[in-house]
Amino acid sequence: MNRFYIFFLFIFMSSAFSQNAKQNFLAQGQLKDALNGDALAYANVGLLVYSDSVFIKGTTTDIDGKFDFKNLDSGSFYLRISYMGYPTSLIPIEVSQKQTNLGVIKISKTSQTLDAVSIVAEKLMYQYEADKKVYNVTEDASVQGGSASDALQNAPGVWVDLEGNITLRGVDNVEIWLNDKPSRIPADGLKTYLQQLPANTLERIEVMTNPSAKYSASGTAGIINIVTKQKIKQNFLFSAGINASTQTRINPWISYVWSNKKFKFNVYASHSSQTHEWNSTNKGTVKNAGNPLYDFLNSSLSESQNQWSSIYLDGEYNISEKSRFNAYFGGNISSGDNTSAGINERFSLSDSINISIQRLNPSESSGKNWYAGGSFNHDFIPQKHYINFDFSLGQWINNNKTENFEKSLIEQHDLEFQRNRNFLSENNYIGTWYDLDFTYFNNFNSTSTVESGFSLNYSPIDHEAPVDTFDFVLNQWIYSPLFSNYKDAFSRKANAYVSWSQKIKTFNYKIGLRGEYQYNFLNSLSTAQQVESDYFGIFPSAHLSYQTSKKYSYTASYSRRVQYPHIWYLDPFISYINEESIWMGNPNLKPAYTNSFELGSSKYFEKVGFLSLSLYHRRTDKSHTNSLEAVYDSYLNRYTIYQFMTNSGRDIFTGADVTFTYRPKPFMNILVNVNAYNKDIYAELDSYTVQRNDFSYDAKISFSSSFLKRYQVQMMSFYRSKSPTLQGHSNGMFFANASLRADFFERKLSVHMSVQDMFNTQKSKSETNTPSIYSVSKSWSNSQYVLIGLTFRIGKIELEKEQKRGDVNQVGGAPGI
Repeated sequence: MNRFYIFFLFIFMSSAFSQNAKQNFLAQGQLKDALNGDALAYANVGLLVYSDSVFIKGTTTDIDGKFDFKNLDSGSFYLRISYMGYPTSLIPIEVSQKQTNLGVIKISKTSQTLDAVSIVAEKLMYQYEADKKVYNVTEDASVQGGSASDALQNAPGVWVDLEGNITLRGVDNVEIWLNDKPSRIPADGLKTYLQQLPANTLERIEVMTNPSAKYSASGTAGIINIVTKQKIKQNFLFSAGINASTQTRINPWISYVWSNKKFKFNVYASHSSQTHEWNSTNKGTVKNAGNPLYDFLNSSLSESQNQWSSIYLDGEYNISEKSRFNAYFGGNISSGDNTSAGINERFSLSDSINISIQRLNPSESSGKNWYAGGSFNHDFIPQKHYINFDFSLGQWINNNKTENFEKSLIEQHDLEFQRNRNFLSENNYIGTWYDLDFTYFNNFNSTSTVESGFSLNYSPIDHEAPVDTFDFVLNQWIYSPLFSNYKDAFSRKANAYVSWSQKIKTFNYKIGLRGEYQYNFLNSLSTAQQVESDYFGIFPSAHLSYQTSKKYSYTASYSRRVQYPHIWYLDPFISYINEESIWMGNPNLKPAYTNSFELGSSKYFEKVGFLSLSLYHRRTDKSHTNSLEAVYDSYLNRYTIYQFMTNSGRDIFTGADVTFTYRPKPFMNILVNVNAYNKDIYAELDSYTVQRNDFSYDAKISFSSSFLKRYQVQMMSFYRSKSPTLQGHSNGMFFANASLRADFFERKLSVHMSVQDMFNTQKSKSETNTPSIYSVSKSWSNSQYVLIGLTFRIGKIELEKEQKRGDVNQVGGAPGI
């Protein structure tokens, strides 16, 4: 491993000092509208190499539409011009004089891009817009051989822990969208899905802390939208590749796309095989009214072997110049074997009950997922006035079988005896969804836009979790109704929104209003209880932006959001499978509402880079909390820990998010992101009140550089400080990754290598401190590994990013846009 570190250090130093040739040519020009001659102020202008379209540098025009590029080499280039209300244009230029005057460049609202041009790296890795922050995964070589969870780790403000839980700016209630559609995958299934999904299937990740009315109001922290495809025009491309790592992971994949002016066809298939290991310990003291009852020590070692195969197909037909229809179908098949071994020990401090339990839990799982859908789009006026109908349906099926072997030694009131318990449990889940969406968009005069839409969803769920216990006297398995849980449920949703946006010179505003209705029904067959709940809410949003003549941008936004109770949290069933931590639902759980405010400022420095600052304040009332209480259980005849969800109180986050992108050379980029916030927590739980106020921060630094025209090196490090939670705190964490990519034969062959968690520091530690329990938990896994990948391409390389990265689109029921 040390040799890899020395190798990456060498690459880092060599890239920093390479390409020092003198650059002293100047290119300048002015942008105007082709019809009325108006200057196009604050348009984005990029400079690309003519031969391979590699991005060199970018700028924006001034108030008179003028721009310039300094310190250039002579040669042939493309100007890439983008401006609101105009299609992106690519214009060839030649820089042969010390001062090259391009004159007035006139742009038409019907301009077409050059079909043959290959856009290889025109996008920055991070881009900031008024209502979202965009992480372009295709520009990040460090994650191309990893998973979608690895890519999420690099998104602005996002944190993914070792168990796959996702937080945004320190808040865990995040709504995950897939291709502009809410994910329909259950929480545990979504973690597994993102850990298996290859990162090279992703196009970009959009982080929205204050989403507009178009998006669901669910998720008090905001929305993370994972996007996997773009439109393509006319071409074909076959790609194939394989990634392998020392983490015992292998991921082969193939992709093919073909299209002409009328038809488009796309297919993507992949397979992933991975072995994962992790360890955990948890020790502490359980108390009642502040008096210690017993100490405990739990430890476990787990290993999983997972297989994942997927396929995706889609097609599009252009009915006419103004109408088109898209249809898609796909599916996934997964299987896994997991083994967990652990020891749970209980040491009496007052009740004279000592317990030592040895556990062995082998399990196997299987899953199937299918999805289908389509959309119809009609343009009344291209890019200005259209309607879109969208429908989708799918099903997520998961089966898990677990054997639990327990061997206990119990000391109770000077008596000592052994107890063996064997469980055989199944967990069968079938979730289906049906979606229908309609969108209307009208750009009246290139400055004013109205958008509205509605969506309907119906999602039935069936869940069976039978448990058998082994009778050592009869030597047979016997069904146990006490431990078994059966339920079926469904939810119905109806949402509608309308938004209005207008541009007044360099001032933009967008206001919106969204209404949501949700009805949940849960039938608990095990408890013979039925739970019904319905929610209706109005959710306004507002986004303002202003840009000055000196290239300063200012934004302000507000949105109201909600966290609906997960339908499983309403289940009244009490689970006794783990006697030391008993779970029960809360049928009376209510929605938690959030008001979120944000102010932002950014500045583009022509010779330096980009600076962005965001100040935010977010208040959540009736927040959902996983409460821990020491309870005397009549079934066990002793004290134990009960867990349940409750509406506890309020959370207030106030903080700042700063991002600085520095480009010392056209081929080099350094990014620094710091998110610092104060967390104010107040909660009234059943037996005590919590009030915490503490400061936390996280920082991310990344470096990327290209050299010798075919090599790219990237390094990224992340640090998160100690952070308060409702019932304790989580300790800080640090890790660093590095990668190298090389392209050969005009990018027909690419090779990449990366080292994840270079210093093996990605370990988790947290502390719980309440009147009922004090504990310290630690967990760690095989997060340090080396990954190598190969990609082979035949066809038009410029359309590689247009291929369907199909694994995501389908699961969320999204047809791809």
